[in-house]
Amino acid sequence: MSSQQPGPGPSRSTDGFSIAALVTGIAGTGPVAFALGALALHRTASRRAPGRGFAVAGMVLGGFWMLVASVAVVAAVAAGVGGAGLLAGLGGPRGAVPVDDLVAGDCFETGADDGRSGTVEQVDCAREHDGEVLEVVALPEGPYPGQAYLQAWSEDRCAADANEAVERAGLVPEDFEYGYYYPLEDNWRGGSRLLQCTVHGWDGQGVRGSVLAGDATLG
Repeated sequence: MSSQQPGPGPSRSTDGFSIAALVTGIAGTGPVAFALGALALHRTASRRAPGRGFAVAGMVLGGFWMLVASVAVVAAVAAGVGGAGLLAGLGGPRGAVPVDDLVAGDCFETGADDGRSGTVEQVDCAREHDGEVLEVVALPEGPYPGQAYLQAWSEDRCAADANEAVERAGLVPEDFEYGYYYPLEDNWRGGSRLLQCTVHGWDGQGVRGSVLAGDATLG
């Protein structure tokens, strides 16, 4: 009697979604690979089709690329915030501001035009700077009194301010000199009525710290 061995059953092809999950995972498309892998796992389980290993690999690769993308975003945000904080911590420039916006205790760089443009660069007093505002005086309303009058009045007022501030801080008077900003006629017509008395290092020397705070030193 002859016997007959059963032949192999029909072959089943690898699930297409499993292959797609693996390919997209290798390509670095994280969310797509992860989603295709999850779908392929369900399909291979319910249909008993081969490809489960491809599906798992696609999900793992997809998750990996999503993690990489998340870390990159967090690092970029942290770098931006940290960079801004570092700049402020180092006494970075606060920006160009009109002279009339300065108040007592503000330190500034005069710039190439020595502030004649009506703006200066406000900076942290801890970094080397050109000058510091000692006092802001509101000038009386009325017609423009003339540049010569304002200059003479500013000389007297701001010289006294600087001497008092330097002596009160226990600093050497010869190391510092006074300055001032008063409105010109065009500024006066525009509504400017402020005099800023300032203090500077002698002969253009930079200053670190604040005269008003008593910790100023020549740069």
